[in-house]
Amino acid sequence: MSFSTDPDASPSLPRECDLLPGSTEARALETNTVSVDDMVPDQMRELLGNNGYCAIPVVVDGHAAALMHVDTTLDGPRRHALSVFAEMLGGCFERIGLETRREHQERLLRDSARRWTSDVDIDALPSRDAVDSAHMPRGHAEVDERLLDPLTEREADVVRLILTGASNAAIATELVITVDTVKSHVKRILRKLGVSNRAELIAKYQSLLG
Repeated sequence: MSFSTDPDASPSLPRECDLLPGSTEARALETNTVSVDDMVPDQMRELLGNNGYCAIPVVVDGHAAALMHVDTTLDGPRRHALSVFAEMLGGCFERIGLETRREHQERLLRDSARRWTSDVDIDALPSRDAVDSAHMPRGHAEVDERLLDPLTEREADVVRLILTGASNAAIATELVITVDTVKSHVKRILRKLGVSNRAELIAKYQSLLG
């Protein structure tokens, strides 16, 4: 997307803009910092002019997900301010991603719990966004508290996926971590909850629900 300070202007991005080795954009992506260049590439001149420009990466989960261009070479303070803006924008994208993954995990957990219980209407339970946990049915709130309270937030995420029957590889993909990290989380979870394996963990959850 492109924007202009001129309300009558509607700049359009070029169809192609090669990411050449050593280019301003490549440096911005490699270093995750604002890069400045006095020379504007030919394919960008209609958009950026001839007075130099800055390329600012928007970093999400440690990786540049987008590049912003400013049609001037900013000084230090302005460059820093723009960097902070891009960092906040990346943080917003990260938060959206986390919330989306959490909602997906909750849906998986509800589907799994539905298979274990026949006397509880899982779909009738409100979502995390709808109500505070204090307003959830007391039994389920207590189960969550008793089972997950000793765990860190990430360990709780792993447990929710384990309860759906997800493999280590599936958990790693869902949480964007390595399989070895998942294995480490699982070992700590089993130790904290006093169970020997996943089957005992699931049985413990079922017994708490019952």
